[in-house]
Amino acid sequence: MSPVQPTVAQNTIYSAQYLTYPDYDAAFTHVAVYVGNDTVIDSTPAHNIADRAFPVAAANSYTRALRLKGIGPATQHDFCSEAYLLRGQYNYVGAIADALIRNAPLPAHWKKMLADLAAASADGTYYCSQYVNEVYVRAINISVVDRRTFVPLPAAFSESRLFEDVAIHW
Repeated sequence: MSPVQPTVAQNTIYSAQYLTYPDYDAAFTHVAVYVGNDTVIDSTPAHNIADRAFPVAAANSYTRALRLKGIGPATQHDFCSEAYLLRGQYNYVGAIADALIRNAPLPAHWKKMLADLAAASADGTYYCSQYVNEVYVRAINISVVDRRTFVPLPAAFSESRLFEDVAIHW
């Protein structure tokens, strides 16, 4: 398989993650909800929030589909149901703002300005890891971040150790 050629967005996410996370985890620039039968639901600029076959979803990025460790069938059903119910638009502005707020060595007043910008555009919008985190919060009240004011980048799911990989495209 030929290596994935990263897009500008993927390079931006990787750069932001590399400041905080190990190289292997930082390289994952997309995360999706695994709902079974080789299908994921994710948030992308081209599709907003949609269900797709994992190979299609992963074709152009280093992607991981995740599941909470030790999840039982009833909880998995609730989680998948919530994933199908939560819809919205893709929000790349929020992704960049959150990455900078979380990782960049910026003055506090710049971080506040970015937080305000992200909040103003955030209602009903999600980027990939924000979407996955929000599904977990709504379905089973588990978040990969201590405070939901900082929404995770894809690498945060590795750091939490609450999740296991169901599928990986590397």
